[in-house]
Amino acid sequence: MKKIVYYHENACVAEVDFSRPWLDNPGVGGTEYNFMVLIYHLQSYLKNHCLDREYQFILLTNEITKLPKGTIAYSVKSGEEAISKTKQLNADIFVAQPSFYDSSSFKTWQSMQSYADSGIKFIARSHGFLQNSTLDLLHVNNNIKAFVCVGHEQLDSNIYHSIYDKSTFIFNIFESELAQPIPFEKRSTCDVVYLGSLIDAKGFHVLAEAWPKVLKKVPDARLKVIGSGKLYDRNNSLGRYGIASEDYEKRFMPFLTDDKGAIIPSVEFFGTMGTEKYEVMKKAAVGVVNPTSWSETFCMSAVQFQACGVPVVAGNKFGLLDTVEHGKTGLLVKDVDTLSVALIQLLNNPEQRSRMGAAGPSFVRNKFNKEATCEKWIELFETVLSGRSIGSIRPRPKSQFWRDKKIFRHGNWYLRKLKAFFRSIPRLFSRE
Repeated sequence: MKKIVYYHENACVAEVDFSRPWLDNPGVGGTEYNFMVLIYHLQSYLKNHCLDREYQFILLTNEITKLPKGTIAYSVKSGEEAISKTKQLNADIFVAQPSFYDSSSFKTWQSMQSYADSGIKFIARSHGFLQNSTLDLLHVNNNIKAFVCVGHEQLDSNIYHSIYDKSTFIFNIFESELAQPIPFEKRSTCDVVYLGSLIDAKGFHVLAEAWPKVLKKVPDARLKVIGSGKLYDRNNSLGRYGIASEDYEKRFMPFLTDDKGAIIPSVEFFGTMGTEKYEVMKKAAVGVVNPTSWSETFCMSAVQFQACGVPVVAGNKFGLLDTVEHGKTGLLVKDVDTLSVALIQLLNNPEQRSRMGAAGPSFVRNKFNKEATCEKWIELFETVLSGRSIGSIRPRPKSQFWRDKKIFRHGNWYLRKLKAFFRSIPRLFSRE
């Protein structure tokens, strides 16, 4: 039996109940949720295919929280302790997420160099865009056998870097008993619902700036906001309105308040919500997620809206190109003006809303289902354990070469692949 260890730092959301993943996200960030419940989905998949005697999955985390029944879990204080525990367990593979800027996480991945003789195969599962310094570390460490992205766009964004040689992508799983569409006639005709963290990277300030433009054309429109500045860390401090950090509130609240500083009647903040958020989401006329698309390698919020049969409006870059079908399940926008136009268009066009909403559930089922995703994880494990090249299972680059200077990234990669000489060509892009 092969032992696969997943390590995730959960100290910031230690009190959250993850015991019923078949319902949905209990009210944390998508990264935290997907890491904490992936083992449940893999165990379920193996059992259904009579493969449960071939693999054993183990979760290492800072705090043993409420987990699905049958989860094998151990508490560790740090990533370095997690690797040591993995060796004690005589595990075959260690999977963890490299942090963006966290120095302790950086030390964790550096420490893997000292485990060259342990037999452990290391896999980096990245839910975010990483700086070149982190990609360099992951590339040169021969113990790290695979770099796994959460989307095709994220994978393609790294084609300029040598890390691409051991990279592939596996979508997140979406499975929810609660994300079921309700009849179109039972939905609101004017509710716009935002779902996401209220931090700069999630672009809520763009929606706030667009809202007065929307009200001028659709006076009955209502904005319902699900999320807060505490979604990723329950210890974060909030500003005057108890919605986001003080600095961030000052950035977007002027668009949503009157002359006396009171929140205008068309706007309602619900704060961080668990599975009860679906009571609000299902009735929405339009869903909105990260209008900037900055930082999005996947965007589970977009998937949740579409599963509910709600057309979604989002930014037109990065992971949202994987998770939203522009013109079919939603509309992708580039700035405040195009966002307001998209919202006004959908609010005033019930036929378009109905058509896009109806296309969402099947799109989600076909693309982010448990069967396909777990199958890819097992394929990855077999590839890593056999010593085969990750390139043998890596999908070809997407053909949208005109987006995000992709044609230059791809051209640079192909040149560097022609001959060993061309490997010395300097990088054309950097994230420093």
